[in-house]
Order: sequence, then structure tokens, then C-alpha cells
Amino acid sequence: WNGTKWSTVASPNPGGTTNSSDYSSLNGVSADSATDAWAVGYYINPTTGAFETLALHWNGTKWSTVSSPNPGGTSMNVDNSILNGVSADSATDAWAVGYYNNPTTGAFETLALHWNGTKWSKVASPNPGGMTSASDNSELTSVSANSATDAWAVGYYVVNPTTGATETLAL
Repeated sequence: WNGTKWSTVASPNPGGTTNSSDYSSLNGVSADSATDAWAVGYYINPTTGAFETLALHWNGTKWSTVSSPNPGGTSMNVDNSILNGVSADSATDAWAVGYYNNPTTGAFETLALHWNGTKWSKVASPNPGGMTSASDNSELTSVSANSATDAWAVGYYVVNPTTGATETLAL
């Protein structure tokens, strides 16, 4: 948005763009200045079929892919790590949230990543939906950070695996 109209800006598509199984998606965006913005989501690795985290950084001129953790694995099509939201309050402080499929238990667990100005790192986050089986699910969908010591994340977790009933989750 330039104050008058929207325009399309080129962005990386690591999932490819040649056939219907190629997939890249951006789910959240946050900018703290005209030269510092983040967009997050996921892509399907065209070689392995794994769903991998996608973090893009805007430097005022172009979007670039920045390496981000994939705790759900990257080697096969049952591996999943997905980012849903991001909040940046400075060039050295940003948070991204989502979920991943634990390769050992099959549970979907919350995923919280922190940017320190140099790299994204996984930060421990609660999983009230459990962490022991494929029917255990906890997911973070959005985040808002006001400073390095004040951030909020929301999502949901499954409270009844039999019915699929969920409850809200606020961190």
C-alpha cells in the first residue's frame, strides 16, 4: 500500500511454481518500519513433501528467505512445521507462532520462534492439548509483541480427542 493503491511485490516461492503440487503460503505479516518487515507461513518441500516453515524478510527493497527451525522434521511428507502469525517490534526482536507435528509422538504441538536480529530460535511453549499421541493437538494462530519482554500468543487446543472439542489458548 503506497497510500493510494495496493501493488504486487515479488516474493520467494520455495515450494516451486510449475505444477499443482507446488505450494507456498504466507499466513502472517508484520512491519516495524519501511525497511524491516517479516512474513511467515510454510511451503511444501518439492523433494521430500514435508511442510516446512517459511520466514521472509523485507529490507525495504526486496523479500528474502531467512532460515527458520523445522522441529517437525524435513525428510518426508508426514513431517509438518507451519507458521501462522508474526509480530516484529524492532530489527532485533520478532516472534513467529504456529505448530508442528512431533515426529516421535505424532502430536501437534505449539511452535514459538524468536528472532534476535541474527537468527530464528525455537522457544519452549505450553501444549495443554497433550504431547503423547496423534490425537493430542495444540496450535498457535497469532502473536503480538510490544517489546522484548511483552508478547502475547493465541490459538487453541483439543480438550476431547473423541469429539474434537477445542478450547481457546492464550499465552
